[in-house]
Amino acid sequence: MAALSASPSTVPAGVTVVKVDYDTATELKRSYGVTMQHTYVQVDDKGAAVMKWSGTPAATVLGELKK
Repeated sequence: MAALSASPSTVPAGVTVVKVDYDTATELKRSYGVTMQHTYVQVDDKGAAVMKWSGTPAATVLGELKK
């Protein structure tokens, strides 16, 4: 997440990044099947999971985002 914060211009247009506290977002973790910190979940406009990455560098995630 630090990489995204340091270089917001690397985030593609139309993508919104939301940081969630792993320790307190229990229901959100359950609904997206997140079992470890440093997990990225791409969701569509209806909130359905499209892709999920765990322990993957932010640059890799940005390159693999589904359009």
